[in-house]
Formats: sequence, structure tokens, C-alpha cells
Amino acid sequence: MCCMRFTISASYRKEVERSLKTAQRLGHLRQVNSLLAILAVVDGQNCAQVAWVLRVHEKTVAPWVRVFCCSGLQGAPHHKPTGRPPTLPPTPQAALVPCSEEGPGQAGFSGACWRSPMMQQVISDRFGVLYNVFSIAPLLKTLGFSSQKAAWVSDHLDEDTRHAWCPTPWPRVGRLAKERQALLRFGDEASFPQGGTRTSPWARRGQPPKVKTSGKRTGYKVFGLIASLPGRCLSQGQEGRLNFAASMALLQRVLVQTTQPILLMQDGARYHTSAETKAFCAQQTTRLQVVQLPT
Repeated sequence: MCCMRFTISASYRKEVERSLKTAQRLGHLRQVNSLLAILAVVDGQNCAQVAWVLRVHEKTVAPWVRVFCCSGLQGAPHHKPTGRPPTLPPTPQAALVPCSEEGPGQAGFSGACWRSPMMQQVISDRFGVLYNVFSIAPLLKTLGFSSQKAAWVSDHLDEDTRHAWCPTPWPRVGRLAKERQALLRFGDEASFPQGGTRTSPWARRGQPPKVKTSGKRTGYKVFGLIASLPGRCLSQGQEGRLNFAASMALLQRVLVQTTQPILLMQDGARYHTSAETKAFCAQQTTRLQVVQLPT
């Protein structure tokens, strides 16, 4: 068993850690392993323990530490090994596709989007082939992947309830509206910048146009109710925040303008599900019935 003990100053340790972060960002796994091994030995681990954690041979760790003691960071492996770089044969390449589609979370990463160093680690762990990080992009392109902008998806959405809602509750709501001869309305809100929408005007290349602003920048809020089939829309705007009072003001306005019952469908915004909203709807049960949409 190889046992080495040495210490480094706090400032030099910070320099080693900076080099480690740089190597991790660039995906230089060999250099990452060597720096991790050096820091582990400095913290009191022996070469056998370090080799077992890093999944390398003990005889590989000892030269890393020995060269570092003699040459410092200059002795860390910086150059790629000679010879033709290893590649994945067709069968492992095909197995990499479903692994990629599952997402980084299934592979043990905390991120939600694939990055080349992450894919490099997966290929090394599952197939034993160490790709250069700059060769990952050509490999993924041959497998049918491309670099795309990620879309935001809310984590609290209940997909099962949403899929079950369309074939069952929605037809029931339509039948209920016909039986009661009620007005079926969908309620929603929107916010618009008062400065207007910044489109794509003409400008010289590399010189995007600039729009000067002054004063307090506030959005213009709009509550709206739209009919399911005719498409008629009733709206009410305000400059303040979207809240319970503004939402109920629009409903009271609608109740005054018509004598028919109203079947209102709305989303799960906080002012739609608040105690004040439920109390208001309970007072209007003879004419107002609320159907809550799934998340």
C-alpha cells in the first residue's frame, strides 16, 4: 500500500482547486482525477483509498503525487495521450440514445439539460470509453441530436389529471351548461408592458437599437371572460396588481349585465382559489358556478 504524507500552503491549495475547476469545466477527466488524487492525499488519504474512489489503479495515483511533489501543478497531466482516440462501436451508440432521452436526472446529475462533460462522464461510466469533450458534439449529431434552446415546464403540473380531465369532466361541463341554459365562460388574465412590445426593427449589424425609458415601468393588467363557442369577450383593465378584488369586480359587472346563470372555468391562480373568492362564489350559487381547471 502506498502511503504518502505532505502538506501545501493554503494559498497553493486554492490554486490547485482553481485548476481543478478549470479542468472540470473543460472536461479534462485525466487532469481532474490527478488533481482530486493530490487533494485527497493532502487531506490524509492513502493511494489505495484514492485509487478505489477514482476507479484507477493504485500504481497510477503514486506517479501523480510524486510528479506533483517534484514539479507542482506543472507536473499534472495536461496533454492528451498519443494514438487514435477511442470511439464507441455502433451497438453502444444505439444504447446511448435512450439514455440521452431519459435526461441527466436519471443518470445522477443535478442539472436538467445535457452538457458535453456530463455526456462524457456517462459514456466513460457505462461503456468504458473516454471521449474527448470536444468530440461529444459530433457524436451526438450523428445520433440525431442537435443543440436547442430549452423550454420551461412547470414542475407542479399534474399530467395524469390533465389527460383524464378532457374526456370526462369537460363534456360534463358542456352538458351542464346546456341543461341550465347557462353562459359558459373561460376566465383568464394577462399583463402587458406599457412601453409596447419590442419587435425586430431594422438596424446596422452589431448595433441593436436602444429605446430610452423614464419614470416608473409598470405593466397594464387585463382580466377577461370569453365565451366558449361565440368567442365574445368581456374584459376589464387596471394598472394595479392582479388580485381578488379586481377579479371579483369583473364578475359582479358580468352578473349585473345578464340574467342568465354563468358557468365559469378558471385556472388555479391564488386569487381564484383564495378564501375570499370562495366566500364570494358561495354567495352567488344561484347564478354563478365555478369549475376549477387542473394544474
